[in-house]
Amino acid sequence: MTREAPPTFYLKGNAVFDWLEVFDLGSSMASTGEPRPIWRIQPTVAAPALNAVPPIVYGKVPNGFAQDNPNDEAPPLQEGHRYRLRVIVRTPNEIQLDEVFVIHNGKVDVIEGTE
Repeated sequence: MTREAPPTFYLKGNAVFDWLEVFDLGSSMASTGEPRPIWRIQPTVAAPALNAVPPIVYGKVPNGFAQDNPNDEAPPLQEGHRYRLRVIVRTPNEIQLDEVFVIHNGKVDVIEGTE
């Protein structure tokens, strides 16, 4: 992930990419008690390997992908808000990749990363 806002997400590995979503951790919660995604994209054809996914800039949908949330433009990322990037990938153990980041002084600061 780049430090410039909006961030660019770089994905690497041999797993199969299913979808990418961004959550505003201070936003309204879904019935599950988790925040609702503010932006979500997925491939329009066969799911590619992570190594074949182009760099993804928040709010811009790359060729071969479709945005399914929201129905219009992605909301701008706000100064001081905490966001979670979640990437769902398929491996023999199906995993998700998570990073929590904040926009601070117009820059992206990663504050937590998990797998």
